[in-house]
Amino acid sequence: MFFKEYIPYYKRNLRVAIPVMLTQAGQITVNLADNIMVGHLGTAELAGVSFANSIFILGMVFGIGFTQGLTPHVGQSYGRGDHSRVGLLLENSLTLNFIAGLLLTSAMFGMGFLMNNMGQTEDVVIQGKLYYNTLLFSLLPFIVFFGLRQFSEGIGI
Repeated sequence: MFFKEYIPYYKRNLRVAIPVMLTQAGQITVNLADNIMVGHLGTAELAGVSFANSIFILGMVFGIGFTQGLTPHVGQSYGRGDHSRVGLLLENSLTLNFIAGLLLTSAMFGMGFLMNNMGQTEDVVIQGKLYYNTLLFSLLPFIVFFGLRQFSEGIGI
């Protein structure tokens, strides 16, 4: 087979991949912007934000991984034309993601109490906890959003 025969497949894959790549780049850009803004406040504040982000990312990665299982199931059901199953998968996913988000937020909140034992100075821990507790408010909506995103990818949007 020649390269030209694969071009339609590459175009279709890029239509799906480019929005995913842009979403990931957007999330990284938000963390970069946080660090740039906080860097002007002082070194303890910047170290605290970086410290909090390094812990928070564990919860983010777990939440993203939890939501990823939806895409192939939705894709298969949607491809077969089984729209009632697609709706049921979305409903179940939203419920499970909400429950997982609550549990994960609770677990991550508990990890905040361990920040004092992670070898950081007192100033860094104080600043890190302030930022970390603020970040925790975003974890539940983040997981629900990723569940909806995975659903959208499953139906080809």
